[in-house]
Amino acid sequence: MTKLVGFFALASVGIMVFFTNCNEKLSASITSEMSTNLSTISAAFNPPSYDVSQQSNPCNGVTDFAVCESNSAVQYLAIGKTAVAVASNVINAIGQTVGEIPDNNSGITADGKIQWNKTSRTVWTAIQKGTGGNPVAHITSNSGVYVFKYNATYSETSPRNLQIEGTFNFSDSSSWTADLYVVNGVCDSAQPQAPSKSHFRVTRSPVGIGLWAGKAMHYFPRWQIPGATVVNCAQAAGISESTLYSDYTGDSVSTKAAIYVIPASVTPLTIPTGYGLPNFCNYFPSACGGSGQPNAGALSINQNNFCSTTQPLSLTWNNNCPTNATVAPAPFASDSLWTAPADLETYSITVPSVL
Repeated sequence: MTKLVGFFALASVGIMVFFTNCNEKLSASITSEMSTNLSTISAAFNPPSYDVSQQSNPCNGVTDFAVCESNSAVQYLAIGKTAVAVASNVINAIGQTVGEIPDNNSGITADGKIQWNKTSRTVWTAIQKGTGGNPVAHITSNSGVYVFKYNATYSETSPRNLQIEGTFNFSDSSSWTADLYVVNGVCDSAQPQAPSKSHFRVTRSPVGIGLWAGKAMHYFPRWQIPGATVVNCAQAAGISESTLYSDYTGDSVSTKAAIYVIPASVTPLTIPTGYGLPNFCNYFPSACGGSGQPNAGALSINQNNFCSTTQPLSLTWNNNCPTNATVAPAPFASDSLWTAPADLETYSITVPSVL
């Protein structure tokens, strides 16, 4: 299946170009604590046993559909990791501009670009405006609960059709949650198959000495159907589309995971079990059985769950990591946290224009 090369090109590369120069030391400012804590989340966004080094093509040299899909599910976690880093850097840059603000203080910079309302070190709101006075970022800190909304369209330094929305609960470096949307509205001609929308729901808990439980959901508006003509940005979004969902619970040693390839039209989504790879041909019959395409027989061995071990990445299908006494019995996060593919496809992010 050589045509699977480039099947799911990495989408986080474009995100990483933003604020790469915003690595100033975090000095005391209105944003210091939030920026530092989000940086901590970004650094530990994925369990070490379910993480890979960034690469431009997770399916490079891969001819097996199941391997390509599992590689992609792991690789695309980098989108969430990078988006949290972007949030940290945006927040830090704002703090570098306004500095420390006294408690119970509201104000606006002389150029009108940044406005704030601070109650205390941990309770404050800020907004940054860009081109045409449109909102670029809206940030709220409320005693360890953080909300970040961002629209790079109006950035005066790095404009791009990219939006990020995240809600974070931070207790300490081993206890936090992240609910994160990333919307990338630009088709990259070098990677037209990349997801345009992603949703991550991740919890890290000190129970079990640092256990991660996550759900990652991706919508692909130009999906490279196995064995079909390679897509390009001239193709209208939605004509060939799909979603890739993954569930995982793990620690530094091993991660129990499951992946699902789901038609973008599906709604609601309560339990995705039926969309595992062995059932792929039931939902994508035109992508099965032909030249360069998978078939039901070949996919039958790729049963969820699978076990992933510390790098180099090694997956064993139909396996719950039985040698890991913490991970094996641990449940996945609640199925109530899934976002239906049809809802993810239409999801949009709006940045408030007022505090």
